[in-house]
Amino acid sequence: MKDTGSIYWNNSNIATNESGLSCLPGGIRYYYSSFLFSGLRGFWWSSTVYSTPLVWMQILYYDMTSIETSNFNMKSGLSVLCIKDSVDNPLINVKDNQGTQIYPNPMIDKLYIDCAEMNDLTMKVYNLIGEYVMQRKLNNETNEIDVSSLPEGIFIIQLTGESISMQQKLIKNLQVHKIFN
Repeated sequence: MKDTGSIYWNNSNIATNESGLSCLPGGIRYYYSSFLFSGLRGFWWSSTVYSTPLVWMQILYYDMTSIETSNFNMKSGLSVLCIKDSVDNPLINVKDNQGTQIYPNPMIDKLYIDCAEMNDLTMKVYNLIGEYVMQRKLNNETNEIDVSSLPEGIFIIQLTGESISMQQKLIKNLQVHKIFN
């Protein structure tokens, strides 16, 4: 997830950037003081409140490949990671020009990927901090994927194959399930 090299990160940076996010070490601004840790750590807000006034955050360190999750006062200054939605259809069902469909979105327990016109597709799902959480080989029909083990939240699905490469935001919303049951 981190930018490789030492232009922005400390010159002892350990990174592979497999996710392609190229996160940078913006440091942190405590609500009661100035900026700290620039070049050494990156801190990103989550949209989830821990307990007011605390919000969950993710931390990347120059000398580690793992991600730390913690909570912090929402009056402080952390980085924000923005994920671009699909221009054609940001939330509902995705259909690209080659006939691949991903539905429903938001999802609850099952995700369907219709790739009747494609062969040898691989599906990878990442959480918003770039951690790989699921992978499947897809057949050239409608694939039913059990997503019940994924937590509620936002994910990025990536489909790759010989003639296709696409990414899309997915939402896992347990609240929808609770309303209808």
